[in-house]
Amino acid sequence: MNTLNEQLIGTWVSEDEDTTSNFTIAIHQNKYNVSGIDLSDGEIYKIEHIEWNGASLSFTTLMPSTGYSVKYDITPHSENEAESALTVQEKWKKTSATSGKMTSSKAEKEASSTIDERFLGVWVTEDEDSDVIVTIAAKGNQYQVSAYDKYDKEQFEIKNTLWDGTVLSFDVRVPSTGFRAKNAFSLSSPNQASLELTFYENWIKI
Repeated sequence: MNTLNEQLIGTWVSEDEDTTSNFTIAIHQNKYNVSGIDLSDGEIYKIEHIEWNGASLSFTTLMPSTGYSVKYDITPHSENEAESALTVQEKWKKTSATSGKMTSSKAEKEASSTIDERFLGVWVTEDEDSDVIVTIAAKGNQYQVSAYDKYDKEQFEIKNTLWDGTVLSFDVRVPSTGFRAKNAFSLSSPNQASLELTFYENWIKI
């Protein structure tokens, strides 16, 4: 059995001032208990799937009024600081397919058969509030991903692009803020995709 880490006991909030979630972690009968509330309206989260692996505490939250779900992985760094990895599921749609394969040789054309052309194009989230534009192209058997903020036109840094035959994954960093996220795209139809998005927050105990 993994020994529980008492550094996690207490009430935690994100250092991000725009985040309104507040979580309290306790230990009862050698198990973690987690409760959470949205401070903006007082709604209580439903907490499920609480698990401790010896290094991080994970749990899933459900907002009853909206059905919105988030998976948290909390790694304590000290008595009063922790890193939280938040994973959400988003629906994306293709707005155009103008971004195609860029092949420059016979060998690249043959290699491009491993690329799923349905990914190629310009993608946006179905959430109307989203400000991110993602373009997926390909050269030979390699995907090329670019992304930017449609409001201020800031280009994001893209690294670690990987294709496993089903899921296209890549890491994003926003230079101006340091925000970073892991992205995993999988197609649900030729013009729709599911995105598993994992991003990170610094948490402090209050």
